[in-house]
Amino acid sequence: ILRMGAFSSFWRRTVPPYYKYAVFLLCGFDLVFSCVVLAISEAYYKAAALVLPIAYRMFDDTMRKGKENFTWTESMHDSLELYKYKLMVLWVCCTICVLFSMVLIIPQFFDFNDARGNPSHLCLVRRRLGVVLFVLQLIIDIVLGAAILWAWIGCGETVGVFNKLFYSSEAEEIYVSELEQKFDCFSDDDKEVKRHEICWNIVDASFIKSWWMDAILITFIVGHVIVFLLTPLFNRQLVKPDEDDYAKEDLLEA
Repeated sequence: ILRMGAFSSFWRRTVPPYYKYAVFLLCGFDLVFSCVVLAISEAYYKAAALVLPIAYRMFDDTMRKGKENFTWTESMHDSLELYKYKLMVLWVCCTICVLFSMVLIIPQFFDFNDARGNPSHLCLVRRRLGVVLFVLQLIIDIVLGAAILWAWIGCGETVGVFNKLFYSSEAEEIYVSELEQKFDCFSDDDKEVKRHEICWNIVDASFIKSWWMDAILITFIVGHVIVFLLTPLFNRQLVKPDEDDYAKEDLLEA
């Protein structure tokens, strides 16, 4: 019976209504996590948008020259375009999550009174609205998780295919010059560095590594599990208001 009671108490504190401290925990994690993933996806999307058009022409030119053991197919082209599209979708989902989390967090810095005029320590005075917003946040998290999982699937293979094609293709002078202009590369002839070597290294770093996607996916899952387990500890009045605050309110009303 005690175990059932403890579980029931745990469950009640896990779901709405929430105190503002629980909102800081739940939405704060989503806000920080989404900001980081947003920055990562945006950076790699922009890099791919710069590199891929030039790379496609390099691959087509290499195929026309009939280089041995070089294969460039339409399915490879589609997989690279899908890679870029996945990053864009991930960026959009993170942006929505960031904005919605901010909408939920900002009101928690203000004090509200309930219908009777008493200070309300819940995140929202209207509990039904709190439940609706909780469901919306849950849906956004599920969609974001699906976007992360979708971007994670096949990411390593796609990047591996690109690297193999890029390093085995014919690097004509015109393509090297375009890459140098796009990425502001430079060469150091005194050190006998190949003219395009620095740009090639930049291109290699322009595509997200599989371990990055592994880290993002694991952080999303483990982070939400930890936040879920900590929610009952934060879903309470952690900081009690001072009695002086109530005394000041009484004086003002008098």
